[in-house]
Amino acid sequence: MRIVTLYPLQNRIIFAVNGSYGRKQGVLGETELEPFFSENPPDILNVILPKPEILFRKLEFAFSSRRSIRLVIPQELENVLPEPPENYHYCFEFHPGGKGKTAVNVYAVKNTVCSSWKNLVRKYTSKVFFFSDTVLLHLLLKQFPAGSDSIAVYGISNYLLVNLTENGLLSGSYSYDFGISDAGRIREILSEFLSRKELGVFVISDDEIRKQIEIPAERLHDIPALPQTEKQYLFHSLLSINPYKRPLRLRKLHHAGRFPLYETVILAVFLAVSALSLSPYFRIPARERQIKALDRKMDETFLAAIPEATKIVNPLVQMKEKIAERKSVNDVISGYPSVLKIMAEITALFPDNTTASIDQFTVAGDTLTLSGSTNSLKSLETIKEKIEGSQGFTVVDMGTISYDAKNRVNFNITLGITQ
Repeated sequence: MRIVTLYPLQNRIIFAVNGSYGRKQGVLGETELEPFFSENPPDILNVILPKPEILFRKLEFAFSSRRSIRLVIPQELENVLPEPPENYHYCFEFHPGGKGKTAVNVYAVKNTVCSSWKNLVRKYTSKVFFFSDTVLLHLLLKQFPAGSDSIAVYGISNYLLVNLTENGLLSGSYSYDFGISDAGRIREILSEFLSRKELGVFVISDDEIRKQIEIPAERLHDIPALPQTEKQYLFHSLLSINPYKRPLRLRKLHHAGRFPLYETVILAVFLAVSALSLSPYFRIPARERQIKALDRKMDETFLAAIPEATKIVNPLVQMKEKIAERKSVNDVISGYPSVLKIMAEITALFPDNTTASIDQFTVAGDTLTLSGSTNSLKSLETIKEKIEGSQGFTVVDMGTISYDAKNRVNFNITLGITQ
């Protein structure tokens, strides 16, 4: 089995090939990859991505549920990435913290970078694994007690990689190109790290780079048991050791884009306002059913009192007219006032615009008891005022007032007959 490991760095590719015949290593130009693969067709291709090709972000959440975190990560990434989240493949590292908090280290690689490497070796049916020089340097320093809280500096040629590790977790990673950034600016940045963090510094670099970055000697720590190899092949060598064989599990986001929170809130408010404004129309059918039931009850009462009637137009008006045709109010049957005439006079006292019904009408001597219902207390008060202002009746007792299931007012009135 042939294992090819490539480390693309500043327009060149540092390679190592392990096979049954042994190991060889060297440096290629970017245009030499095709003939290189033809001579060394890989069974497994390891690609060590340099920091400039990987975006590192550390996100913190105030809860521990990974399911919940995965739901909100796409929105968080929109705020910290230079391009839309769907343009990247991701590797997530979850680190539980205290009080239910969770830190998530995010490694993002552009889709085009992933696809270009896979396409290069597609005809060799090779397996492709991606690694990161940032992660490999972090794992190397974690093996040492002082490395759990430290600043790690790796430099070859004009490339400088700086990792910040706190409490055993990678909290920051930065890379610099001496060809673009001057040494003074890099010294200024490192000096700022050193002033803010009481951390030891581990440096793996050429002597020239050590001299330029000017790390104080008292802050420097030695790295024990560093693999015996040239510094440019350090990461290639680490991949042959089990603790460092941790490829980035790069995947696309499963969540489809940003949840439209603002639009959802606007829609919910619109629906709520619409429901409130239309609610009276929803109640119209119920009111109509109540009115029809009241009309039927009035018709039944009218026909019970005047069975000879053949047509019902307006029960209250017809009742008044029918009673007016009969004897005067002073007529007495067996020493008692005419119940029908009393009913007519009481009915006449009810205002025409009042919706009311009489369920029970009882005459005992000069006492009249009415039980029924009306649509509101105001209507009941109007009826009481009409009765008290009449010549033939007085209110003796208002009785119990209550509400039914339809919010109608049930009443019981005891009247004195003064005629």
